[in-house]
Formats: sequence, C-alpha cells, structure tokens
Amino acid sequence: MDDKRLYYIDFLKFLGLTGIILVHADPPFWAVWLRSFDVPIMVFLSAYLAARSFKRYAENGKTAAYIIDRVKRLVIPTWVFLSLYFILDLIFGNLYDIGFYLRSYGMTLYGIAYVWVILIYLYSAVLTPVFDRFKPTILVFLTLLIIYSLYEIGIFYDLNKNPFVNNTVFYIIPFGIVAYMGYHYAGFDTKTRILMFVSFLTVFVVGVIMYARNEGRIVNVSTASFPPRIYYLSYGLSVTTGLMLLCSKKELKLYKNPLIVFISKHSMWIYLWHILTVRIAEFLKLPDSWILRFVFIYVLAVLITFCVDLFFKKIDKEGKFAFSKYLR
Repeated sequence: MDDKRLYYIDFLKFLGLTGIILVHADPPFWAVWLRSFDVPIMVFLSAYLAARSFKRYAENGKTAAYIIDRVKRLVIPTWVFLSLYFILDLIFGNLYDIGFYLRSYGMTLYGIAYVWVILIYLYSAVLTPVFDRFKPTILVFLTLLIIYSLYEIGIFYDLNKNPFVNNTVFYIIPFGIVAYMGYHYAGFDTKTRILMFVSFLTVFVVGVIMYARNEGRIVNVSTASFPPRIYYLSYGLSVTTGLMLLCSKKELKLYKNPLIVFISKHSMWIYLWHILTVRIAEFLKLPDSWILRFVFIYVLAVLITFCVDLFFKKIDKEGKFAFSKYLR
C-alpha cells in the first residue's frame, strides 16, 4: 500500500459514507441521531483532501484546470448513473415529467433527492480557489460568523422557500463554511484543533438544552438538517473534529483494511449505486428489519462498484480509454 496515503482519512470517509447509506435503510431514532455527522464529515474531508491537490495545480498556474477536472469528476459519473437509472425506471414503466428529469440532472432536492449531496461537493470544488485566497484570520472568522448569522435569520423568515434560493444560497453558506474549515484544517496547530472541537461541542450541548426546554424532549439532530441549522452543524463539526483529533494520533491496522480503503477510494460510485440498491430493496419487499435492509443496500452497492471497477480495469489495462476513469 501507499505509505504516503492518509489511511485514517480513508477510515473517516468510510464512516461518513456508512452513515449516509444507513439513514436510507430507515433505522431507529438513535441510529438516525448518531449518523447525523455523515454529510458534514464528508464535505469537511473532501475539502481537506482538496487542499493537498489544489496547491499542486495552483503552483503551476492551473487553477481553472483544477476546477474543470473536479467538476467533471463529480458531474460525469452522476449524469451517467442518472441516465442508467432512468432507463431502468422506464423499462419498469415509470415515466416522469421533463421537469423532474431536469431537476435530477441539476442535482437538486426536487428531483431524485439523493444526489443533492453531489451538488454540495460541486459547490465546494468551485469555491476551492476562494478558500485558498482567504487564509484563516480573526477578520475572516468574524465575516463568516456574520454571514452565517444572516443565513439563520433568512431561515427564520422563510427566505429558503424559493427552490432555487434553497438549493444555492442555503446550501452554499453552511456547507461552504464546513468546507472552508476542512480546507485549512491541516494548517491549524493542535491547540487550535482542540479549541475547534470544544467550541463546536459546547454549541451543540447548548442546542440540546435549548431544544429540550422548548420542546419538552430531546430533539433529533437530523430535524435541523434541511436546510442545515446550527444544531445539526455543531453536532456534525464536533464529531468531525473530535474524530480527526482521535484518529490522526495513531495509524491503526484497521485503517489499512483493503475493504475500507476500497470503499473510501470509490465512495462516490458506491453512493450512486446505493440509490439503485435502495430501490431494489423496496422492490424485493425485504423483511421488516432495518439492519437487513442496511446490509443488503450497502453490500450490493459495494459489489456492483467492485464489478464495474474490475470490468473497466480488464478492458482498459493500459489506461488508454480516458473516459473510463469517470466510470469507476
């Protein structure tokens, strides 16, 4: 294996992807709560890794090339998958209006809702040069705090009711801030990283107490995820920064597990294929067991990804078919 690879990042990506797939198996309350760090950690890690690759492009004056490459790596697989998905759907007699197809290919919440996560990655990729331009300073953090405060006010006054505004502004701001922190995380010293963890955890605990006082019960974090609110984001970032601190201390053998590394490397395609395996699970009407559904959905998505990856490796041994890299 590659000794320069950050295997603990592979492990964390594995945890994040597992959480995203888990919620689509209709798990109980406690499981939905626990996995609610999944999207924040995946966005954070995507930006963390982007910082390593973007600098190589930027040093050679290829900022535009970086963005184009990232957009292609996100959009092409998604559109290929959606095309296949809709063809299969059509074979089984499901035909949607043109607006639904356009909203799906636009990766919005108003088509096939699952692909909205890819849109978040896309926003983060396009904003990478901006993240790099504005280094972490007190002024920058104060600006982000003001922007986020206005964002929360916007939600309070229902400004996110407009579908276009909701799919742009009300996802770019919260997840853009998460991505910004992920992008610069490697440059923070240990004290700053601990301070981040403690700060996010404190905000989350305060949120738990306030929601409990207002609602008379413990409120599930996931209820504040569409659009993302401070309750959801503080939980996601406290778990993310806590896991980053914990897992980066020592490289465990578990991190280098071939299956975990495979899932991490192919996380996007596994995520896309799991959209299909969710439908297959519904079609088969599996026994009423969320654990069984989860295992079925996850294992089948990994197996399909493995078979597709193996297929393209066989037919493109010398890497001459450039498009194949987007299909596995």
